[in-house]
Amino acid sequence: MMFLSRLTLTLQDYRAFRITDDYSIHRVVYSFFPENADPGRILYADRGVRNALHTILILSRIRPVCSPETPQNIETKEIEPGFLKHFRYAFEILLNPVRQETRSRKCVPIRGEILQYEWFLEKAAAHGFTLTPEDKARLVIRQMETQKFRQKDRPECSVHHHRVQFSGTLTVSDPELFQKAFEQGIGKARAFGFGMLQLVPVWD
Repeated sequence: MMFLSRLTLTLQDYRAFRITDDYSIHRVVYSFFPENADPGRILYADRGVRNALHTILILSRIRPVCSPETPQNIETKEIEPGFLKHFRYAFEILLNPVRQETRSRKCVPIRGEILQYEWFLEKAAAHGFTLTPEDKARLVIRQMETQKFRQKDRPECSVHHHRVQFSGTLTVSDPELFQKAFEQGIGKARAFGFGMLQLVPVWD
């Protein structure tokens, strides 16, 4: 069973919960779940600010629980069992495209739309979906502002995540792999708002 929640943050929430950066958003999202919750089972997508309201979508195996330590404006619903039975979806996903250097083993950002396009197609194949020639032609790749914040336990160290948004339409090629990708996310930095497949079924 999976739950999809819509969290709406107000200016009052920003002040009350000391929201100042992307790490603060991570902290607020995780405050709805037990401390021992598996971080790999909680995904979220920042939908931005509109009319002074900040919307965040949360996908989880556990129903989020409000408390005096959390914001109160959150709506949750169970995802219907048949939602992942379709073969075509419109999608949007924020990813952190990186590659690991052979010698240093460090992860470095993949830059340039062509390389990011090729990287995304590899990820798609590994996660149970493909893009038709028409899908590939319509794929939108949008460079976003780099995510930066200080580590809570090591404030002298800063964290940088390269942000790229991919959107378009896809075809499911392996339902089992696709379900796993939906439930567990894709790529790196999933605990910080990356990797959540946002899907809308498409009837061609």
